[in-house]
Amino acid sequence: MEIVYALLHPISEQKDSRFLRPNMPAALLSSYAKKVRPAKDIHTIIDENQISSLTTTEDIANHISSFNPEIVAFSVYVWNHLETKLVCNLIKNKRPSTKIVLGGPEVAFETQNALNNFNADWICTGEGEIAFTDLLGKLDSDPSFNESIDGMLCSRASNHKHYSKSPAPTVDNLDEIPSPFSDSSLKLSKGSWVDLESMRGCPFSCSFCMYGKGYGGMRYYSMDRVNADLNSIKAAGVSDAYFLDPTFNLPKDRCIKICRLINEVNADKSISFHVEARAEIIDEGMADAFSEANIVSVEVGLQSSDSDVLKLMSRSLVRDKFVDGCRLLRERGIRVDIGIIAGLPGDNSEKLFDTIEFVGSRNLGHISVYPLQLLPGSNYQINADKLGIRYNPHPPYLVTSTNELNASELSELTLQANEFAEQYNRKYLSIMDVSISMKHKKKKKKTNENFRKLKASKVLQRSAIGI
Repeated sequence: MEIVYALLHPISEQKDSRFLRPNMPAALLSSYAKKVRPAKDIHTIIDENQISSLTTTEDIANHISSFNPEIVAFSVYVWNHLETKLVCNLIKNKRPSTKIVLGGPEVAFETQNALNNFNADWICTGEGEIAFTDLLGKLDSDPSFNESIDGMLCSRASNHKHYSKSPAPTVDNLDEIPSPFSDSSLKLSKGSWVDLESMRGCPFSCSFCMYGKGYGGMRYYSMDRVNADLNSIKAAGVSDAYFLDPTFNLPKDRCIKICRLINEVNADKSISFHVEARAEIIDEGMADAFSEANIVSVEVGLQSSDSDVLKLMSRSLVRDKFVDGCRLLRERGIRVDIGIIAGLPGDNSEKLFDTIEFVGSRNLGHISVYPLQLLPGSNYQINADKLGIRYNPHPPYLVTSTNELNASELSELTLQANEFAEQYNRKYLSIMDVSISMKHKKKKKKTNENFRKLKASKVLQRSAIGI
């Protein structure tokens, strides 16, 4: 079968390089399918640079259709929901026989709504490797197959209700998924950026987040696999690599081992690494390991420093350890980007500014304040009425008001919070420049410039930050 994979970009931001990222989900799907079904299919992953040069959804649909695909698989996120919906309609109008399969966090957790909103044949209800390959087998045997199977909800199925809440089967041993680098599913170019994963699942259950939900605990790639992937991206000459792991430094011992692998493979420090980590876990040894591995930036999701707000979020904060972890990274010239959410249940202007002050007065990191998104299927979205959260039901699902803040107060607060944070950010960046030796300043300037583009990586790939 001729299969085309596409990851669309917001038309209004086609030139934004944050969205020009290799299509890792498609590469993993195609790698697994090629292993299970050798030589049975032709897999074409649309190059992200090709997509970015097209200016209309009709151009994109025509480009995809030019491959004469029997199946088109889209990865759907909160930021490309609209574009994917429009392109699906255009492809179906031009080529009604083309089967469209959707996956990704935007559709996986509310599959019935997705079937109502998208002109698609199947919706994947979770991780796609096994479910997608099983679907290919069904269509091989019967091209007119139109039923639901485990992990794939069919829009025309007579049995869709039975499968509407059925989670997709997962690959327990992640090493069974062939590396998309070694089998050339993911083509890398010199000086490019790439995403990596060394694990799946998340040990936390934050109320605003969807990552790892329903995936049955933590799973890890072997150290041999991680080492092989590192060697592959090193050989390709990439400039930056972003670990998609929701908490890179858990488990602690494993994190240290991966840092040592990175240091061995990337001894010349030609690749800059970027991770997301839990600050409270970082001690002297781990901070040194990060530095030696050329981890140049770390995302830390604080969200709030208020204990009551954190409790509603199903999170905790050990203040002293958080401060120490961020300080240790700063002392080694590793940039920390700290996310804070405005409009959380139980939060108000005073608590929000206290959180910013907690971070900024101690020069712990660069602060970014974001409005709360009630992602489909998240605990906040499910319990919105109970928690007194009002929000826009359409992407990007932004909160409009809470019991503590009306619409105008919330809108003004987000602007004021970012302005307040900016005074601290200027000082933090100045301190970071001073903390780096002269021979590294040029590289650090590049890092600060690229960080704006890189810091959204997890949002782009998972739709929600995981810690």
